[in-house]
Amino acid sequence: MIAKFKDIKTLDEFAKLDLKWLVDGFIKEQTITQLFGQSGGGKTTLSLALAKYALDNKSIKQVIYIDCDNSLASLNDNNVRDFIEKYKNIFYYSLIMSQVALSAILALVMILLVCF
Repeated sequence: MIAKFKDIKTLDEFAKLDLKWLVDGFIKEQTITQLFGQSGGGKTTLSLALAKYALDNKSIKQVIYIDCDNSLASLNDNNVRDFIEKYKNIFYYSLIMSQVALSAILALVMILLVCF
């Protein structure tokens, strides 16, 4: 189903919504969260911990994790492969090494969030 422009909310309307916290005081429902920082700063560790917390507490049904920072070699180092296996069918992981591909995926995610 494609959303009609009249169904799309303004920033003022979003500000008035009473969205529940998925991770108390940190991440609200119906939001996209991006972490950035220096290499080795703990972004992957933090984001996997947040995903685990939200999935284990059933505050969300699934996670779409778009990784633009790690290499294929680092997936074993930070236990991403174990996490993918443990949360099969509810944790979707994509390693993106191209800014063009990232832009296309983010545009698709935004369309899906608006339409569904």
